[in-house]
Amino acid sequence: MAFIVSKTEPKGGSLGDEWFNPDTNELKKLVPYLGTKPTYVTINRANTLVGNVVVANTNNSTNTVTSATSIFAPAWMSATGGDIVIEGGYAYHTFNTSSTFYLTLGTGIGPIYNTAQVLLIGGGGGGGGGGFSGTASGAGGGGGAGGFNEVTLSNLNANVYSVIVGGGGAQGSFSLNGGQGSNSSVALQNVPVLSTGVLLGLHGAGGGFSYGPSTNPSGLTGQASGGGGGAGAVAGIGGTARSANLQGNFGGAGIARTTTNNQAGGGGGGASSPGQNATLGRGGDGGSGKASNIYANVRVFAGGGGGGAYLTTGNIANSTVAVGGSGIGGSGGVGNSEITVRGSNAVINTGSGGGGGGRFNTDSGGLGSSGVVVIKYRVADEYSIATDYLLVGGGGGGGFRYGGGGGAGGVLQGTTTLTSNTLYVITVGGGGTGGSSNVLGANGISTTFSNTSSTFFTALGGGGGGSSNAAASAFQETVLPYIGSAGSSGGGGSSRGSVGGAGTPGQGNPGGAGSGAFDGSFDNGGGGGGAGSAGAPAVAVAGTGGNGIYSSITGANVAYAGGGGGGALNNATLGAGGIGGGGTGGRQTPANVATPGTIFTGGGGGGQGSTGQLVGSGGSGVAILRYPTFYPKATIVNGALYSTVNGYNIYKFITSGNILI
Repeated sequence: MAFIVSKTEPKGGSLGDEWFNPDTNELKKLVPYLGTKPTYVTINRANTLVGNVVVANTNNSTNTVTSATSIFAPAWMSATGGDIVIEGGYAYHTFNTSSTFYLTLGTGIGPIYNTAQVLLIGGGGGGGGGGFSGTASGAGGGGGAGGFNEVTLSNLNANVYSVIVGGGGAQGSFSLNGGQGSNSSVALQNVPVLSTGVLLGLHGAGGGFSYGPSTNPSGLTGQASGGGGGAGAVAGIGGTARSANLQGNFGGAGIARTTTNNQAGGGGGGASSPGQNATLGRGGDGGSGKASNIYANVRVFAGGGGGGAYLTTGNIANSTVAVGGSGIGGSGGVGNSEITVRGSNAVINTGSGGGGGGRFNTDSGGLGSSGVVVIKYRVADEYSIATDYLLVGGGGGGGFRYGGGGGAGGVLQGTTTLTSNTLYVITVGGGGTGGSSNVLGANGISTTFSNTSSTFFTALGGGGGGSSNAAASAFQETVLPYIGSAGSSGGGGSSRGSVGGAGTPGQGNPGGAGSGAFDGSFDNGGGGGGAGSAGAPAVAVAGTGGNGIYSSITGANVAYAGGGGGGALNNATLGAGGIGGGGTGGRQTPANVATPGTIFTGGGGGGQGSTGQLVGSGGSGVAILRYPTFYPKATIVNGALYSTVNGYNIYKFITSGNILI
């Protein structure tokens, strides 16, 4: 489900998406509607108080925000501990060994996502022992599965939780039951494990052993599933499960040996079904496990172990091994005085029971499996953030010898929607270098905003200023490199009346033309275009750069993207740079050196006054993003300066980088 803050109804989307309109203070959800296309309908949410913002649960069609703040944002859980997988809008923390779960909560206003699902699987019981000693022989029962427990927790608070993963039971021997598994649990740290409110995945019971004519080979009773009954001179009954917790099932009964000595152990109980009773010459299969979607890739847990079997010579080829429940419990052993297939261990970290032992001297059962704990919760990768942006391309370089001023970098600004848990890439354009004899000032480099697959916005680089040569001719020049270069804002033309470069609508303006001796005026360069206005043409004075535009995205009212001033000949007035970082043009006499555009503004560089002087390079661009502070801070930021002003997270990129929210 996505959570969207927007003044206009979102296009498309998935059922269940929630949309908050800050203009109307309405919260709506996308639902199926009368068999037609999905429709956003108003919903009511329980009263939420965060600071001085109240979202009232009314019975009419509008949710009212009773303070000046009128934008929702969700508050999300985040945590560390265990092996973490993020998939499909959820985080899965899998604990295969005991560890610690550290939970924190976000500080958003509006929907609070502090609910988690927990899967607890207790340790499975070990398979009972089988074997042969003198006149005594028998087969062991399968181990019972560990408890299968799924719990939903609501209204969680930031805290530290101890996670205990129960171990599997030991393998039984000829005269010993399989070992009990141990409990899995989740509890607040430093709280006694058996205290009220602790979550438990209870242990599975061990399978019954096989030895002795007067010994009770019954399966043990488990807190979750019971172990399978063993079989010797008498048949063991299956172990029972605690019915109160509903975490497992009974074990199956064994079958006593007959004159043909074909005794067998019962299967251990599983999470979904009881263990099967043994039949003559074949152990009972283990009870089936159960699937859980709390695990990242739906998986089956807690299968019972298969029972072991003892056969007389010659019958082994006619027997089949008792299988463990769902293929994760241990398989039962089977054998006679000549050959054996031993009971197998359960699959690790499934909480399954081990297989019962067969008959070959003293054949032990299989090991029970350790349990597992999984914690699942919604994460902030399915919501949208209304984000303000300002992109400024790099400014163009000034022209050579009475050169035109460089055009300012393009400006794009507005509001866009970012998706959380998505990596965005910012490329900040550098300024163009100044021109040389017969070589234009270089255009600035574009500033771009994209994700890893496509580009959303491109603020173009400014055009370079037109350049004269070392012995300029006395007539109007109408070709490169004398005319200004086109760009986001065009570069100014050089002397002799060369025209300025064209600008790009929506990003900047054209540069001004130069002036020359053919019309009786001095040789002066035209001003570079700015984002807010065109560059001025040169006359008896050099052209001034076009003004930039102001933005308060950082909290201060700052001007960006001013055009560079044109270069001047003798005694002429310098071409001033446009407001927003435009560089000032140079002059031949009295000597005055051109200045570059201001860095991080996209200002155009000043045109050169005379051969041998410096030519102004363009100022580098900038990219700025901001969104409300009740959304989480970015988790990955490279290349940006971070600040918080007036309730906004602000990221100012002065070099290329990336950001992940």
